[in-house]
Amino acid sequence: MIRRARLPARSAEILRFAAVGVAATATYGLAAATLDRLGMAPILASLLAYGVGGGVSYLGHKRVTFRSDGAHRAEAPRFLAGFAFGLALAAAIPALVTRSLGLSPDAATLITCAATPPLNYLVLRRLVFRRGERRRSRQPSPDRRPGRAGSASNVDRSSPGPSALPTPAEAS
Repeated sequence: MIRRARLPARSAEILRFAAVGVAATATYGLAAATLDRLGMAPILASLLAYGVGGGVSYLGHKRVTFRSDGAHRAEAPRFLAGFAFGLALAAAIPALVTRSLGLSPDAATLITCAATPPLNYLVLRRLVFRRGERRRSRQPSPDRRPGRAGSASNVDRSSPGPSALPTPAEAS
């Protein structure tokens, strides 16, 4: 019997990160080329395409890479901040490399391409799609079903107890 090799969880996550990145980049390229062929000014076409690629990136990393079930209202603003961070890196690295170090624009592009994905991965993993920050389940847990002991309908709400404490998501 042949056993199928399993990747460690982190390696599989990194491969999913790369696949989503390729999909977002391809979406950007296709959208930019399409808008350009439709006669849109190149800079505007690129900006709009970047936004479309960013949407693919957000949803792909949320659902595929990090498999997050966190609320969009919490994760989307953090993603946009991380997206802006990546854009700032893409501007700062070439400026630093060409002006301060005197390297060629091609070298600046290669350094940017090498440095930005790992930094973006860390930002997304640690700050945007944080572990432990999960949405409460929409289905009632077994102890909260009507008619069961300890269910919401059978709990005395007149005195504060553990059920009156806010969840971490509500506290922030």
